[in-house]
Amino acid sequence: MNVLPLRLVALEITRTCNLACKHCRGDSHDISYPDELTLDEIRAILNNIASFSRPIIIITGGEPLTRPTVFEISAYSTSLKLRTVLATCGHLLNDETVRKLQNSGVLRISVSLDGVSPETHDNFRGVQGAFKAALKGLEVAKKYGLDFQIKKYPTRDRGEASAMFRGKRLEQGEGLGAARQRIGHEKSLERLHRRRENRRMV
Repeated sequence: MNVLPLRLVALEITRTCNLACKHCRGDSHDISYPDELTLDEIRAILNNIASFSRPIIIITGGEPLTRPTVFEISAYSTSLKLRTVLATCGHLLNDETVRKLQNSGVLRISVSLDGVSPETHDNFRGVQGAFKAALKGLEVAKKYGLDFQIKKYPTRDRGEASAMFRGKRLEQGEGLGAARQRIGHEKSLERLHRRRENRRMV
């Protein structure tokens, strides 16, 4: 039997998050969660993956930068010759964290900008000031030459799908210096909403 090579692995290292996004499938909050994987358990998972494949490891959460051992995890992933990237809201990106990400071998970060205005982004992400904080974090990444990707989700309720495809958000990303931009689809958000509701019912 032919087995397709493993290309991407999303490694969720924590459920804790400082945002309250409407589409969050994990229903994450800014609290500590019990029974999360230990550092040794995460290393074991990475060892297992590296024993048969060399995919891109996407360190994510929750907000991965809320976990104190995040840099140890990214460094260990890199030591196994796994291409390592990190998905973040951008709020915790500063001079120190960006340098630590680079020193631990993180090749690229991704940050979501879900609005052509602060109001739409902040409403979607559930925290006032989220848009400004994300932009500030991206500026620090740009300052140190850390590649970043911008993710975007147009939705009908925000009335921004047409604005995106007129190019406003694409121009926004190019102006910031994004290495790549990824546009999600509203139907994927609808699926996430259904999964979250099903999880709450269990």
